[in-house]
Amino acid sequence: MARSLVIVESPAKAKTINKYLGRDYTVKASIGHVMDLPKKTIGLRMPDDEPKKKKKGRGKKGKAAAAVAEKSNKKPITLDDAKISRFQIKTMFVSGITMFLMAPVVGRMMQRLDPRYIIAFGLVTFGIGSYQMTWITRDFDFYELLVPQILRGIGMMCAMVPTNNIALGTLPPDKVKNASGLFNLMRNLGGAVGLAVINEVLNDRTDLHIVRLQERVTWGNALATETLDMLTQKFQGMGDAALMALKQFAQIVHRQAVVMSYGDAFFMLTVFYICLSLLVVLVKKPNMMVAAGGDAH
Repeated sequence: MARSLVIVESPAKAKTINKYLGRDYTVKASIGHVMDLPKKTIGLRMPDDEPKKKKKGRGKKGKAAAAVAEKSNKKPITLDDAKISRFQIKTMFVSGITMFLMAPVVGRMMQRLDPRYIIAFGLVTFGIGSYQMTWITRDFDFYELLVPQILRGIGMMCAMVPTNNIALGTLPPDKVKNASGLFNLMRNLGGAVGLAVINEVLNDRTDLHIVRLQERVTWGNALATETLDMLTQKFQGMGDAALMALKQFAQIVHRQAVVMSYGDAFFMLTVFYICLSLLVVLVKKPNMMVAAGGDAH
């Protein structure tokens, strides 16, 4: 079975990425730029333009990558094709660094405030962060996701740390071991159920939005007809232009339906966390003196 080729610049990245992609991919390092882009002009080559001068990889590993590429019967995959981008890394880093910075703050807050208030604040904050994602579009960039990620990081720590303390910190030392196992089991089970529900919502809402968009995208829709004509002209001379344009247009409609379904999922999470924050009043006020005495032993 032929394997897809992934070309990266750094040998260290090649080893790391190869661990995640598995046996279906071959990851090689070019040890240098595959193509030099112009410094002053636009780095976009149109079909009628002359191809830019490619730069061979330096060293034995670069030559090895080129040799594997020649033998591979599949198109080489770049980092963009593998969905590994700095944008995704930076977005996740914002939430992680926020949680890291909030940990000591939440610890100090628990010494002065009722943990139930902190939990409610965290759930509401997480809900606000999710609500800001309900109008998500495919054009969202890092800065559109910055504030929601910060709010969700703050909300996550404010909800998790006091919950763990209430669930385990007020128990006698001889019960903490069994309680910790049960707590982790229920947390993992709840996470699995939550992911399953979100996935089901995404599937159902995507199908619903596809049907609704198809009802609007008709030959009587001037914008749809104009877009289809533009796509047909784009694919002229590349085969069946009309069929290729229809497939491209169908992908655009499906992509928009998926984006809209994510907005619906975020709205569902907003309602869920707001309602969950109201249930905090049912939690019995913890006796933190018991936790302090247990820790002393």
